[in-house]
Amino acid sequence: MPFPSAPASPRRTRPLLALFVTLGVQMLASLVLSAPSVLAPAVAPQLGFAPERVGLFVGVAYLMAMLSGLWSGRGVASIGAVPMSQAAMFSCAIGAFVATAGTSWLLVAAAIAIGSGYGVINPASTTLLERHSPTARRALFFSIKQTGVPLGVALAGLLMPWGLATIGWQWSIGLAAAACALLGAALFPAVRRLQKARARPADAPDADWSAEPLNAPPDESAAELRREAPAAGPGALWSVLRDPPLRRLSLMSLAFASTQLVFVTFLVSLLNLQLSHSLAWAAGILAAAQVVSTIARIALGYAADRWIDAGALLGWLGVAMAASLVALALLQPTTSDAWVFLAAIFCAATGMGWNGVYFAELARTAAQRADVATVAGASQFFTFAGSMSGPVLFAGVIRAGGSYSLGYALFALLPAAAGVAMLRAHRRRQRARPGD
Repeated sequence: MPFPSAPASPRRTRPLLALFVTLGVQMLASLVLSAPSVLAPAVAPQLGFAPERVGLFVGVAYLMAMLSGLWSGRGVASIGAVPMSQAAMFSCAIGAFVATAGTSWLLVAAAIAIGSGYGVINPASTTLLERHSPTARRALFFSIKQTGVPLGVALAGLLMPWGLATIGWQWSIGLAAAACALLGAALFPAVRRLQKARARPADAPDADWSAEPLNAPPDESAAELRREAPAAGPGALWSVLRDPPLRRLSLMSLAFASTQLVFVTFLVSLLNLQLSHSLAWAAGILAAAQVVSTIARIALGYAADRWIDAGALLGWLGVAMAASLVALALLQPTTSDAWVFLAAIFCAATGMGWNGVYFAELARTAAQRADVATVAGASQFFTFAGSMSGPVLFAGVIRAGGSYSLGYALFALLPAAAGVAMLRAHRRRQRARPGD
């Protein structure tokens, strides 16, 4: 039975508060997830592990993120997006505290806790930003939020070595855990301010970035949908796979995430082992790539709001990613440093700059559904699957006797195919519009 129609009382959205909350949560979670990788070369031998065993930690964390995201829709529907963000922070804090014990089984438990929290963040933040961000600036808001990933990685790279040298690795991890717990506690006032606002109708004006009144009457069909429990687990995956636009976006994110992780994971090896550059120079290029990707995410979000449809932009980004991987594959030991730098930066801007535009397009595509968090959790299952599988497959190419150049050339096929599919879908959508 649908809810009765009634004039809606004015509601207010809070775009900047939602942005600060989602950015902070994303940044601290990324810091905690990245810290073991930064500390592994120095700390793992002290604990009796090989440094490469950190790959198991990261793999377990991403696996749990994939799984927790599939059930996050029900959590957002039952307690709200802000409390779920708090739960993510507390879970990351618990995992980091557990990791300070340094034993093998507790490190696995830490990875499970951190990954479980990490998987909830995108569904919760997508719900918050879909509800509160100005429609005309949605891609920019999502892109700024996604800069929390490289910012968190950069903070881990800067703070963890300093902490290791001054207070020890356990205190360093413990302080990161405390930061997550403090942010989770600090979000209690935001629950009241962010969760009382209704979702904005698709055609609502954006009058004020900081507090926007919403006076449209409630949508009865949407209200009826909200009475049903959101899909979870395999049901959430099926809800995305049976929807062609969502399926296409999710598979695109798998291809793009594979590209991104392959670029980040093997760039230093390509530059140092195959092209004979110094390790310090190669690491410097990787650091520059993080800076460029942060700038690119914001610039691409702005472009998607102002100049080009987000779906079309994602398509062209796929083509550009493929071209950038081919450019890396064509580098030779005799190539000048300037061209090597430009090829790596081109790959960083395209292969690491797409995330915010993707989540904005995902929110737009799922805007007519009551279970935005479920859609985001199920779609990110494919994203994280790409993050996990890409480096494994690339390493298989190397183990089979291939070069890093061959690996990058082969992986160029993935974003190229995804980009072409997105461009074809955009053209079909344009032709289907009345009057076109």
